[in-house]
Amino acid sequence: MNSSRYGRFFTAACILHVGIAAVFGVSMLPSVESTISPALKVTDAKTPAPIVKATALDASKVEAEMARLEKLEADKNAAQKREAKRLAEEKAALEKAKKAQQKEEKRVADLKKEVEKLKRQAEKSSDEANALKEKMAQEKKAIEDEKKRLAAEQKKRAEEAAKAEALKKAEQEKAEQETQKRLAAEKELRDALAKRQEQARIQSELSIAVSQIANRVSENWLRPVGSASHLKAKVRVSLLPNGIVTQAKVIESSGDTGFDRSAEAAVLKSSPFSLPADTSVIDLLRDFTFTFKPEGGA
Repeated sequence: MNSSRYGRFFTAACILHVGIAAVFGVSMLPSVESTISPALKVTDAKTPAPIVKATALDASKVEAEMARLEKLEADKNAAQKREAKRLAEEKAALEKAKKAQQKEEKRVADLKKEVEKLKRQAEKSSDEANALKEKMAQEKKAIEDEKKRLAAEQKKRAEEAAKAEALKKAEQEKAEQETQKRLAAEKELRDALAKRQEQARIQSELSIAVSQIANRVSENWLRPVGSASHLKAKVRVSLLPNGIVTQAKVIESSGDTGFDRSAEAAVLKSSPFSLPADTSVIDLLRDFTFTFKPEGGA
């Protein structure tokens, strides 16, 4: 019983520690400015890639669940102690009834002997025979009454035992339901944590991939004649799964048409891009935007 209780507490504690580890691990990563169709900023080759922050799992839920489980365990132990006491009392009562029955059987056996003795005496006297007959009738009636009483008592005890068994079964079923609910809640917490961790991982890889793409575009960019320094433009890029660019279009102009066209040309010149192996990241890169600022514009 105690090992099962400690096992549940250990499981909940492990979930709490995993949640805290996820909080510290994910919170140390840089943020990223992209979603499924994000506007991603691109830095130069020396700037670290931005990474999305993951939301921490609320540890208070786990602590509340542990407290509730502890209370359920205490209630269950108290109920078991009450049931054990009641069963002990039932057993004592049955033993007492058994001894009473044995005593009655002995008394009946002694009575039969007495009847036989009286029969022999009845042969000597009709008056004695009549008295013996009357006594035998009374004793017979007393025996029948006692049998009925014992049968009724046994029936009552059997009914009480059946009720006790039904109650015990109901309590077991209730405990099983509570266990299933607890296991389902623990699984839900684990799944939620795993999902958040997976989302953080995908966003991190996406940020790194976009940063690498932006760096390559910057390497293949040629400054248009007469363009000012530190210009920037937001470019929308469409890719095939093999990294080939199908479209590159400026959606927020730098104010310099020549610079905008040079940004689009640099993207097309950089095709095909090397993409990560994760299909989830590739799907997000099929259509994305980033800010092209090859000279670190404001």
